[in-house]
Amino acid sequence: MPFLQRTASHDFGLIVYRIAKWGTGNGDVGAYSGQYHDDQLWRFDKIIDDTNFSDDYYRIYNHQYSTHKMAKWGKANGDWGTYSGADGNDRLWRLVPRYEAKNQGYYYSCQVDNR
Repeated sequence: MPFLQRTASHDFGLIVYRIAKWGTGNGDVGAYSGQYHDDQLWRFDKIIDDTNFSDDYYRIYNHQYSTHKMAKWGKANGDWGTYSGADGNDRLWRLVPRYEAKNQGYYYSCQVDNR
Protein backbone atom coordinates (compact mmCIF):
# COMPACT_ATOMS: atom_id res chain seq x y z
CA MET A 1 0.00 0.00 0.00
CA PRO A 2 1.67 3.27 -1.08
CA PHE A 3 2.26 6.49 0.78
CA LEU A 4 1.10 9.59 -1.07
CA GLN A 5 4.08 11.82 -0.50
CA ARG A 6 5.81 14.96 -1.73
CA THR A 7 9.42 15.98 -1.21
CA ALA A 8 10.04 19.70 -0.71
CA SER A 9 13.36 21.49 -0.56
CA HIS A 10 13.88 24.26 1.98
CA ASP A 11 16.91 26.30 2.98
CA PHE A 12 17.48 23.94 5.91
CA GLY A 13 17.19 20.64 4.00
CA LEU A 14 14.79 18.22 2.38
CA ILE A 15 11.41 17.53 3.97
CA VAL A 16 9.15 14.64 2.92
CA TYR A 17 5.41 15.24 3.31
CA ARG A 18 2.82 12.47 3.24
CA ILE A 19 -0.97 12.70 3.13
CA ALA A 20 -2.24 11.61 6.54
CA LYS A 21 -5.71 11.09 8.05
CA TRP A 22 -5.72 11.70 11.79
CA GLY A 23 -9.42 11.33 12.67
CA THR A 24 -12.88 10.33 11.48
CA GLY A 25 -13.95 13.82 10.33
CA ASN A 26 -14.05 14.68 6.63
CA GLY A 27 -11.45 17.42 7.11
CA ASP A 28 -9.14 15.40 9.38
CA VAL A 29 -6.60 14.96 6.58
CA GLY A 30 -3.62 16.87 5.25
CA ALA A 31 0.14 17.02 4.72
CA TYR A 32 2.31 15.53 7.47
CA SER A 33 6.09 15.27 7.76
CA GLY A 34 6.57 13.44 11.08
CA GLN A 35 6.69 9.75 11.99
CA TYR A 36 5.30 7.05 9.70
CA HIS A 37 1.85 5.74 10.73
CA ASP A 38 -0.80 3.51 9.14
CA ASP A 39 -3.10 6.52 8.64
CA GLN A 40 -0.70 7.66 5.89
CA LEU A 41 -1.29 4.52 3.78
CA TRP A 42 -3.79 4.74 0.91
CA ARG A 43 -5.31 2.01 -1.28
CA PHE A 44 -6.14 2.74 -4.94
CA ASP A 45 -9.19 0.76 -6.12
CA LYS A 46 -9.55 0.88 -9.90
CA ILE A 47 -13.09 1.57 -11.15
CA ILE A 48 -14.20 -1.25 -13.43
CA ASP A 49 -17.58 -1.87 -15.08
CA ASP A 50 -18.87 1.65 -14.47
CA THR A 51 -20.63 2.94 -17.57
CA ASN A 52 -19.89 6.58 -16.73
CA PHE A 53 -16.12 6.34 -16.31
CA SER A 54 -13.24 4.68 -18.09
CA ASP A 55 -10.79 2.27 -16.46
CA ASP A 56 -8.34 4.98 -15.46
CA TYR A 57 -10.37 6.24 -12.49
CA TYR A 58 -9.77 5.20 -8.88
CA ARG A 59 -11.29 5.49 -5.44
CA ILE A 60 -8.55 6.15 -2.89
CA TYR A 61 -9.19 4.63 0.56
CA ASN A 62 -7.29 5.27 3.77
CA HIS A 63 -5.79 2.18 5.43
CA GLN A 64 -6.51 3.02 9.06
CA TYR A 65 -9.96 4.53 8.37
CA SER A 66 -10.88 1.92 5.78
CA THR A 67 -14.34 3.28 4.82
CA HIS A 68 -12.99 6.80 4.21
CA LYS A 69 -12.18 7.64 0.59
CA MET A 70 -10.46 10.77 -0.67
CA ALA A 71 -12.93 13.41 -1.90
CA LYS A 72 -12.90 16.86 -3.56
CA TRP A 73 -16.11 18.80 -2.88
CA GLY A 74 -15.34 22.29 -4.19
CA LYS A 75 -13.12 24.41 -6.43
CA ALA A 76 -10.91 25.96 -3.73
CA ASN A 77 -7.56 24.36 -2.83
CA GLY A 78 -8.78 23.44 0.65
CA ASP A 79 -12.07 21.89 -0.52
CA TRP A 80 -10.94 18.30 -0.15
CA GLY A 81 -10.68 15.60 2.47
CA THR A 82 -12.25 12.20 2.96
CA TYR A 83 -15.81 10.93 3.02
CA SER A 84 -17.19 7.66 4.38
CA GLY A 85 -20.68 7.88 2.88
CA ALA A 86 -22.03 6.73 -0.48
CA ASP A 87 -19.87 6.71 -3.59
CA GLY A 88 -20.06 9.78 -5.82
CA ASN A 89 -18.20 11.48 -8.67
CA ASP A 90 -16.36 13.79 -6.25
CA ARG A 91 -14.69 10.68 -4.84
CA LEU A 92 -13.20 9.45 -8.14
CA TRP A 93 -9.60 10.22 -9.09
CA ARG A 94 -7.59 9.81 -12.29
CA LEU A 95 -3.80 9.68 -12.34
CA VAL A 96 -2.45 12.12 -14.92
CA PRO A 97 1.06 13.41 -15.64
CA ARG A 98 1.87 16.70 -13.93
CA TYR A 99 2.92 18.18 -17.27
CA GLU A 100 4.92 17.36 -20.38
CA ALA A 101 8.42 18.77 -20.45
CA LYS A 102 9.22 20.78 -23.56
CA ASN A 103 12.91 21.18 -22.76
CA GLN A 104 14.91 18.05 -23.58
CA GLY A 105 17.45 16.96 -21.00
CA TYR A 106 15.35 17.76 -17.91
CA TYR A 107 13.48 14.98 -16.15
CA TYR A 108 10.96 14.79 -13.34
CA SER A 109 12.05 12.43 -10.59
CA CYS A 110 9.37 10.55 -8.67
CA GLN A 111 9.90 8.90 -5.30
CA VAL A 112 7.75 5.96 -4.28
CA ASP A 113 7.77 4.52 -0.77
CA ASN A 114 5.84 1.26 -0.56
CA ARG A 115 6.64 -0.03 2.92
